[in-house]
Amino acid sequence: MYFPDEKLFLKLAEKGNLVPVYREFLADMETPVSAFRKIDSSPFGFLLESVESGGNIGRYSFLGSDPRFIFRSRGRHITLIQDGDVKEYTIEGNPLDELARLISEYKAVELPELHRFTGGAVGYIAYDVIQYIEDIPQRNEDDLLLPELYFIITDTVLIFDHVNRTLKVVSNAIIDDSPPQQAYREAVGRIDRAVGMLSRPLQPSTVSTSGHLQFPEVRCPFTKQEFKQAVRKSKEYIRAGDII
Repeated sequence: MYFPDEKLFLKLAEKGNLVPVYREFLADMETPVSAFRKIDSSPFGFLLESVESGGNIGRYSFLGSDPRFIFRSRGRHITLIQDGDVKEYTIEGNPLDELARLISEYKAVELPELHRFTGGAVGYIAYDVIQYIEDIPQRNEDDLLLPELYFIITDTVLIFDHVNRTLKVVSNAIIDDSPPQQAYREAVGRIDRAVGMLSRPLQPSTVSTSGHLQFPEVRCPFTKQEFKQAVRKSKEYIRAGDII
């Protein structure tokens, strides 16, 4: 069964333009890692685990792959990738505000039987983003040339509940100019595809077992003396109370 059914979905669609649809299963034959290996069908995906105090595993695990939306920024240059289309532009303000603006276009309808996280932006924020929040000049050379913000948004999220031993396959139906019935059926189709991927046998790992893995050469930008000097300088900042 799909929750909500189409009749209830149409009522919920009057409250927002993003409505989660899901199916629930017993998770006695699947683990988050095995499920992720089965659904991870693109270069982008996530497996979010949580650990509570004492080393106990947290209640929920979240999985997603094959994003419909990719957001990344370097400096104030923004790159958006959606359905294969790439859009690039430059902003004047904080890239985080730009990400928030894009997300604010969606008003999600909450279902009380679902975890509050049923989808959204998953990724990382580099420390360098502090320069857009605090008055901290960025004088260091950008020698890594990596994005400072990198987030993906997937249509479908798998939620493991380790207490109830259940798995929910959630797909977010986005109501736009098309009829809401179409959005519902597309969400149901995505759920069915994910369930089909989970029903497949787990393929053997492609990691070599020959013991002759090839890794690229790792180089450090510091000389030994430069590194020691950086440590001494950091200690001085600690004594002065400037850093922790």
